[in-house]
Amino acid sequence: MYRLTSHRHGRDHKLCVWRLNEKDEDIVGKILPLDTQNHPQDGNKPWMLHSLSVNALNFCGFAYCFLPHRGGIESKDAINAENQMLLAVPNALNTGGLDIFHLPSEKRLCVISPETEVNTGMAMALEMFIPPEGEDLYIISGYEDGSAMVHACRGAINRLLIAEEDNSNPSWNWELLYTNRSHSQPILSLDTSPSSERKCFVTSSADAMVVKHPIPRLPPTLEPDVTNIRSAAESAHLKAVNTKHSGQQGLRIRSDDRIFATAGWDNRIRVYSCKSMKELAVLKWHKEGCYSIAFAQVKMDTGDIGTTRDAIGTNTIQENKSTNLTIRNEPRSLAEIKQQRSIKAQLTHWIAAGSKDGKVSLWDIY
Repeated sequence: MYRLTSHRHGRDHKLCVWRLNEKDEDIVGKILPLDTQNHPQDGNKPWMLHSLSVNALNFCGFAYCFLPHRGGIESKDAINAENQMLLAVPNALNTGGLDIFHLPSEKRLCVISPETEVNTGMAMALEMFIPPEGEDLYIISGYEDGSAMVHACRGAINRLLIAEEDNSNPSWNWELLYTNRSHSQPILSLDTSPSSERKCFVTSSADAMVVKHPIPRLPPTLEPDVTNIRSAAESAHLKAVNTKHSGQQGLRIRSDDRIFATAGWDNRIRVYSCKSMKELAVLKWHKEGCYSIAFAQVKMDTGDIGTTRDAIGTNTIQENKSTNLTIRNEPRSLAEIKQQRSIKAQLTHWIAAGSKDGKVSLWDIY
């Protein structure tokens, strides 16, 4: 079902899930939206799998994660016909709350009610994940008042899998683990550390601040002496940096957890160090404001890295000490050259940036 999927969250109050296989790339339309006036739309559309009615009267995108099978955790790029998904979107009636949906059933499982002690405004950014243990569900949210929160549901995945077998409705008890208001303006984007531990997340805002936050874990048991959950969850952030550039959004952390990038209203893409939070590079090309960023995922743990480098043909030098003969492993045929380029492209941490000018730029940096 989810061979390769594409998700679209539009202003038509619909969240659509499309199936896109590699073989479909030759038959689907490739005309950009800005070019449809001069060129008729060509090709076919991908196959729509699901269409959910959601609240689009906000500025918040959706978050999702795959449910684990009994054998273990599935990642976001899992390819399996039996994969099930959880989707988080702003609540249909109160944009400060969150709705959790299940696919493929398209059922709404639960609602995370907004905080009553403080008016956070509408939800602006979401992330959700299942830790390696595979039992609990975590949701990270950023709000209009500049607050960031971490909610968790203890044993949610186990209860959901059991309820699926029994055809019953599982109970959901969400706990507020962390809340922090480091921004003076609405949070525009956030992203979690791509490592399996998910120890931290980073937020950007309409102000000039970029803030790193911790992701607390659920305690082994409920604390009976905690009477005020919100006050117990209030905590300090890990690091905050005033970048002096307001309006940074589309924040994404690279798969190796070394750098992250933001898309700026000032037409710039900025690259920062995850460790020091210092600005490393500014990418200038777009003529209008930038709003989205994506990193290519590079999985260096699959296969032998040394073998891969040999296939690329970089730094593969053999020296004969007696004759001082140097032999380089250079490609000898057109097929080897194409393979070399293909492997090199797959091992590059590409940055794709989208702008209001309707163009997508591709960058190779660090």
